[in-house]
Amino acid sequence: MAKSVRILSVFVASPMDVSAEREALDRVVKELNLTLGSQFGLRFELVKWETHTHPDAGSDAQAVINSQFDANFDLFIGILWSRVGTETPRAKSGTIEEFEIAHKRKQESPGSITIMMYFKDEALSPSQIDTDQLASLNAFKKRLNELGVLYHSFKSTQEFEETSRIHLSQVMGKFAKQGTHEPEGLIAIRKAEEVNERSGSEGAMELNDPDAGYLDFDEIFHDASQRLTSAAQEASKVTAQLGNKFRERTWEISEAKDMNARNQKRIINLTASDLNEYAISIERLLPIIRDAQQRISISVARSIALRHASKVLNFSELSTLLKAIDVSIATYVETRGNIETFRDTMEAIPRVTASLNKSKRRVVNVMDALIEEFLSGERLFSAIKEAVPKSPN
Repeated sequence: MAKSVRILSVFVASPMDVSAEREALDRVVKELNLTLGSQFGLRFELVKWETHTHPDAGSDAQAVINSQFDANFDLFIGILWSRVGTETPRAKSGTIEEFEIAHKRKQESPGSITIMMYFKDEALSPSQIDTDQLASLNAFKKRLNELGVLYHSFKSTQEFEETSRIHLSQVMGKFAKQGTHEPEGLIAIRKAEEVNERSGSEGAMELNDPDAGYLDFDEIFHDASQRLTSAAQEASKVTAQLGNKFRERTWEISEAKDMNARNQKRIINLTASDLNEYAISIERLLPIIRDAQQRISISVARSIALRHASKVLNFSELSTLLKAIDVSIATYVETRGNIETFRDTMEAIPRVTASLNKSKRRVVNVMDALIEEFLSGERLFSAIKEAVPKSPN
């Protein structure tokens, strides 16, 4: 018998200055449809003007768009950054008009629609600033506060992708719990438990395994957390080692004031070699950190969603998870601070030789990438912490 799949329609409203976030949302939805969706018998379908409208005539362009959309969608996702968009005869912009339609429906039929609003909080260059648009944006935020709409702010496209993955996983789990598809989640969990009882020679479940259950995702989370911790410790270690070597080279030069240019250059070339070795070490760690963070984000979201759907959510376990997250955030902050301090030291190295300049530039670039990964990790863990259900007590 063919498996029944329920479609959850997701209306996406935004101006075009957040096109990167719209693309990120496409990736998240495709991923969740292939993983949690197959377990719960659910599938998200993004509803966007680019894909769900056709040319036509009307009183204005937004009215044409409105007439072609079925208003009975399950989720409304609004994304804004530097502008609200083009004004319509009925609202400050098409995006705001679409929100008003969704919010009116929620008022008339509570529980019929989930509204998720996101605001990008990334700095703008002077050429991007439109004071009228920013004024309208701030006015809209104020209105959301007055309406009691909780919105989420994010700093980058990567953070939006990580956060929306967590939020949409929760939403899918909620629909699975409310609907008739909950047994599918229970079946998946029983299959996972059977696998755990067998020998470990088969290997751990992967993120995209359709039979994986919450215990599998817990295992993936802990393994990824250990890899992330080890990578962060290694980054801190090699940074400290580089600092020691750098001080040694500086001392050698300062102690040998009568050293000829050839010997000075020899020590400087050794310093450049030290920098290159460090850069190679960090370049090796970056993909490990990035992959571990992604696996943590996905595994936590799916574990919580499966527990929600199967009514086995244990708040004691979640409390332990929150403590682990706090430790991870503290480690990230400390390690990042040390690397930022040393990065500034590297940036201040004078232009002495070509080899040193190239090595310095490579190290500064790799440190910038590492700092950004740690910042991403801090945002990720903070988002997970925010998304973890709190005890009803």
